Amino acid sequence: MIKNKTLLFCYYNLNLGDDLFIKLTINYLGQNNVDLLVPDGTDEYYYQNYSTRTYSKFARRIDRVAYNLIGEAPCLSKIAREYETVAVVGGSMFIQKEGWESSLRMYQMLAQAASKFLIIGSNFGPYSDKEFLESYKKLFAKAELVTFRDSFSKRVAGG
Repeated sequence: MIKNKTLLFCYYNLNLGDDLFIKLTINYLGQNNVDLLVPDGTDEYYYQNYSTRTYSKFARRIDRVAYNLIGEAPCLSKIAREYETVAVVGGSMFIQKEGWESSLRMYQMLAQAASKFLIIGSNFGPYSDKEFLESYKKLFAKAELVTFRDSFSKRVAGG
């Protein structure tokens, strides 16, 4: 495990708000203490000034097959276990859409693999059913820290 090092699982989409929040989080934690988890093929613009950990296309394929067979993503879990802290950073990370269960499972695996699990600067929803809400409330309860960008998300999902 890399002591005192945080792996950031971020939303990369040339979105000024998310990009700024990622930069502020890295500055707060200390640039030498943070690696960005970057899928290979991600535009270098997003991470050119930061330390990265690559999540290769091959590893993602292994994880996709393993997830479909056994409900686990061994490559992603292995990466997360190497860090003391895993933080999910980004705005619209928790939206109910078709296949939301696989996104939830990925976050659950990150939470399980990490010694410390954080959710920073997100918002929650929109969502349409109680199962989605209750499932994510359980995830948020596993996090050492949850911060939301808006009062609606905080009120509905907690944090």
